[in-house]
Amino acid sequence: MQPSTMKVFGQTFSSSTTVGAALQSQYGMSTQSVNNYLASLGILQHMPLSSLSKAQSMKLTVLTEAFYPGVYVLKRKVHKNIQTLVETSAYRGFRHSAGLPCHGQRTSSNAKTAKKSPFRKKKSF
Repeated sequence: MQPSTMKVFGQTFSSSTTVGAALQSQYGMSTQSVNNYLASLGILQHMPLSSLSKAQSMKLTVLTEAFYPGVYVLKRKVHKNIQTLVETSAYRGFRHSAGLPCHGQRTSSNAKTAKKSPFRKKKSF
């Protein structure tokens, strides 16, 4: 009897979830990197987690731990890159600190998402 849930990479998924969807739910895992990982192991992307053998799941775990740095490392790297832009007084750093879009989006009618950025400095009165 197959369990209804499976634990993969510290997260719980239903056994009907595909391998590709489970990997892509990890922070920083793109479709291309998931396809490369699974192709190197010979696992189909649309295969449900319940149909993985123990050997395949162990290989997948070992490969992912070897090449995937982890959520906190990736988030720290992104935050450090933004802090570097701010400290060097780069234009993009100024836009980040002001809470404005950094990639040329329009600001007169569509800047609400950028204003919610966690990197925006709060004004102190």
